[in-house]
Amino acid sequence: MGQTQKKRAMEAILLNDNIEISYFDPFALFDSVKNEFMELFPLDNVQWKPEGGSTRIIPKLPVKLYAEDGNNNSSGMSKYKIKNPFIKLIIVTCQSIDEYRAKVRPLLREWLPEKDKSTQVAAGKTSTPTFVENNELPSIPLILIYANSEVIESNLFSSTSIIEKADKDFANAEVLELRSVYKSPKAKQDFWNQLKHNIKSYLLITFQNRLNTLQSRLAKLTNNQQVQERLKIREQLLHIFLQFRLEEEGKIQLETIEKEISISKKKQLEVANGVLEYPFSYRIPYLLSELIQDKKLTRFYCYKVYFIWKLRILSINELNNDIAFIKIYKITKQFLRYMQMLFSEDLNVIQFKYSVIESVLKLLPKLEPSKLTAKQAECKADLIYMKRDYWLNGVLTTTNFKILYKNFNFNKDIPFKFDVAPNTFTNEDLFFETFIKFNKELIELYNQCDSKRQRIIDILSLEIGIVHYQRKDYENAILLFISCYEYYIQSKWNIIGLEILKIFVDSLVNCPKITSLEFDGSVVPVGTILSNAYLNLLKLSNTEEDKTIWWEKFINVDRIETVENDANLMYSSEGLLDVAVDKYVTLHTPNEYTIDVSIKEFNLPSSMLTDSMQLTLKKIDHDNEVVVFENVNVKIDKGNLLIPMTTRHINYGKFKVDSLLINVGCTTFIKSFETTEQIIYLEPIFSRDNADIIIEQAKKLELGKNGLQLNFVNIDDEKVKDLTLNLSVEKDDECMNYPVSFNDSDINETIYTLTMDDISMDTINDGICLPYYLQDPITAFFLKSELTYKKINTVTGELTTYKEIKHVFIQCYLAISVSVEDIFKNEAFYFKFLLNSSMREEPVMLHESSLESDVVTQDRYDIKGKLSPEDSILLTSFSGESCINSYRLVTKENCKFNNNDLFFLHIKYNTLKEQIDSLLTDAVLLQGDVEWFSKFAQWKSFWQLNILPRLQYDYDKFTKERVLVVENHTLDMNYIIKSLLQRVGMHNDIKMGIIQCLQKLNENGHKLNMYDMKEYAKNVPQRELVVPVELPPFAPFYLIQFETQDIVKQVETFTVGKAIPFQITVTDISHQWEGHKEEQEDDCYIFEIASSNDWLLHGKKRFALGQSDPMILRLSLIPLKRGRLLLPRIEILGQDETQTARTDQPNEFDTVLVL
Repeated sequence: MGQTQKKRAMEAILLNDNIEISYFDPFALFDSVKNEFMELFPLDNVQWKPEGGSTRIIPKLPVKLYAEDGNNNSSGMSKYKIKNPFIKLIIVTCQSIDEYRAKVRPLLREWLPEKDKSTQVAAGKTSTPTFVENNELPSIPLILIYANSEVIESNLFSSTSIIEKADKDFANAEVLELRSVYKSPKAKQDFWNQLKHNIKSYLLITFQNRLNTLQSRLAKLTNNQQVQERLKIREQLLHIFLQFRLEEEGKIQLETIEKEISISKKKQLEVANGVLEYPFSYRIPYLLSELIQDKKLTRFYCYKVYFIWKLRILSINELNNDIAFIKIYKITKQFLRYMQMLFSEDLNVIQFKYSVIESVLKLLPKLEPSKLTAKQAECKADLIYMKRDYWLNGVLTTTNFKILYKNFNFNKDIPFKFDVAPNTFTNEDLFFETFIKFNKELIELYNQCDSKRQRIIDILSLEIGIVHYQRKDYENAILLFISCYEYYIQSKWNIIGLEILKIFVDSLVNCPKITSLEFDGSVVPVGTILSNAYLNLLKLSNTEEDKTIWWEKFINVDRIETVENDANLMYSSEGLLDVAVDKYVTLHTPNEYTIDVSIKEFNLPSSMLTDSMQLTLKKIDHDNEVVVFENVNVKIDKGNLLIPMTTRHINYGKFKVDSLLINVGCTTFIKSFETTEQIIYLEPIFSRDNADIIIEQAKKLELGKNGLQLNFVNIDDEKVKDLTLNLSVEKDDECMNYPVSFNDSDINETIYTLTMDDISMDTINDGICLPYYLQDPITAFFLKSELTYKKINTVTGELTTYKEIKHVFIQCYLAISVSVEDIFKNEAFYFKFLLNSSMREEPVMLHESSLESDVVTQDRYDIKGKLSPEDSILLTSFSGESCINSYRLVTKENCKFNNNDLFFLHIKYNTLKEQIDSLLTDAVLLQGDVEWFSKFAQWKSFWQLNILPRLQYDYDKFTKERVLVVENHTLDMNYIIKSLLQRVGMHNDIKMGIIQCLQKLNENGHKLNMYDMKEYAKNVPQRELVVPVELPPFAPFYLIQFETQDIVKQVETFTVGKAIPFQITVTDISHQWEGHKEEQEDDCYIFEIASSNDWLLHGKKRFALGQSDPMILRLSLIPLKRGRLLLPRIEILGQDETQTARTDQPNEFDTVLVL
């Protein structure tokens, strides 16, 4: 059926109030033009412009054309008593003027209303003629003169056509020509187009005149008592708005009518419910105003008229959009709700509601579900759902048929009728098939909707499953129940879920041939499914007896599954076991940590014997790192509700509780902690028996090199086997490269592995120094350490595997800086070292400095200058403090200085923070209390890793007053007390001791005495920096002595301008160095006295040094100014003057007094 046919079919049901045009055919002429006439309708694109409004376009305006004769008149007339049509049409013909005068004109006079009843002035036409007969609404009379040839009246003075003659004779009517013969097809088309245009104009004029008439009448009804009169006019207005397909105007009138009815009903003493009309029809035989006048209005008729009018208004436009579907659904639902309220005990109420829904569904477009929009499919499905329920209610009420869990509350004493659709339930099988057909149709429609209706689809599928179960079609029932019951349980609809689950289990048990089912692409054994179902039934049951039955069934099935299948059921413990995890982890045995799990509620009818239990903690920000605590063969019952869980695979850091798994046979009960976000901190806990490898920055380093110190604790090759240590460098996500590598030539070698093959007794005792190489100038980096080993149980001899993962923070900067200066002297050499603190924030305590030669050269030199102060020297960078440490090197007999000889400066130091941290711990916190220390010992690493790094001391206060205090009182005690110390299960005495120590440190500080400072300072492991130094490369070396001659030695003073005789002795002492002969054979050096503003030179100033040794130069110096004058500077240069020889001038800075 096409869209046009659908529209007309809908109009046939609802909109039977079309535009009415009557015709009178006294000469039987209409059949000759009937086809052309009917093609004019419906009129399209009719334009109406209301007064003061914008033009409205009516796309299609249906027109009803009926004959004025005894047979058709009554059926064609409107039920709203608008007896006169919009246009009254008469078709006449004549062959001559005489025939017109004798036959046609009398007929027209008789057909037209009498003159005294007409509103048209006969004197002449001033507008389109209309007439109102007997106070009815205006209409237009139209005379169509059928003439295929022109009929003309002629006289001596003029000629008049028959059309003009009729128009003049009947001023109160329109006169047009009607033809059936045309000169051409175009002429025919033009003729009928013009006629169509004229009819449109006449209809619009009549429509506007009728509106004006009704509105004029309405304006006169100002009395509040004239409700019925106003209502009648409103109904007429609504009628003509519906005739002209004006939706908005119709809505306004309907809303006003509802208000008027409400006012009218209040004035009546009572309004009866009336009689329920069955079968339901869309006919409206009476005006509401008439029924109110006759006091016959009923609630039923009132609601019915509202319902039909609303549907008629909606039907003005196509019912193929979402809004129309929604409104139809709401209108229908509201109407049926009113009917149920009024006629709940009426015998026909069920079939009445069914028939209404059925009739409404016929109004909707007949489209496949896939061609409907989501909202259209939803509204249609909701209507069909109502229809199905009314059908089911009617069948169950009037027959003995039953569907499990489908009940309708109705009065059993009332013999309700349901005679509609009897061919849908003639027997029980047909009844079930019809029900399934309904549900499948609904599922198909709801599948087109949004996902929010998915639950309804599950319910409908479930109902089909119940029917299959009721018919003992267990296999089909299983396929439908398998997902539905889980929905109800998850939705907390426990009563429904319990019953459906019982049906599902019974169906599964009654299908012994089914051994497995498919879930989401996976094949699951039936035993696993039954175990899951029995546990659900156990949870949903209310009595201990039922719980015991289901628990025993579960145990029996689980035992069978354990033997026959490897499948494992994961089942939530919620509702069976209420589990809580302790917030603290403790050390159970060396390298074995434990945490307690408590059972808050135990809802099983008997004890549970577990095979194993696993508590999983997931590291925050590192989801791939987990710690699993375990226990095995635990019996859980009401007498054992605290279960310790242990692990030998530890990982330190911040964790959240992830899950608890309880394994019983083939079933794993799982408790998820995703919503609780419980945080647990795993911190290292000390035990003297713990096996460990301590990783830190090496305390002894050579300048320019970096290394890690690996110290072995309780690593004994007799007890520890298969040890593996993996060290991996960590980097920030933002960085491209790793900051550190373990290979100087390969920057990507960032993993180091240590095994038992790399460990000897020496390394166990002394540790291993692992070199590493910085790729960027950094001060710190992180290492991830993974230590795995096996320990031998001394009693059983069994091997137990242990694993420890920790993230180690390495500070790789040097707190002390060193520079060196070379000083050359005759028969001696000096190293001058300058020592400073390298960082402003990190003062350094210098304990000792010593220079040593290597093994090869230790017998060649006598070294003096070791620095070993009684009290350590404090070096700070912010005040420019430094320490100079000089060493004198003298060769032993028959030895010479060699530039290949290597020496090492050993500097022993600590940072001031290291020393104060140790003093705070030993002298203030512990104070020699052995008993308190025994409790504190296991938390010492927590103190060192989490608290000490937060302390920023006032170093000035400490150095001047020996007071330990935090700088500017900046320690956040609130965080330490409420957060930091709450992470671990530390004894309250230990917590209070730490808090009191830190509070005093943050306020007034701790005053130390000198003795304590010296004694406790010995506990600090000293750092050592080894600085390799070499003798400078060989260069010619001369001893220069500048002396006055003997003649003037007794002269104590000299005067300006008087010459003073001097003697300069130059001695080559290069022989004190290895390799001097080879060097001097190729080089020639120049002796030169530099010019000076203080002296005037009298003698040889510049000459080449020869082979004679020593060389003596005599000259005179004339002073040019008074005062203590420095002797002139002497240089020894190479021949090209780019090289300079080393010189030792003992009197280089002597002065001469000139007066």
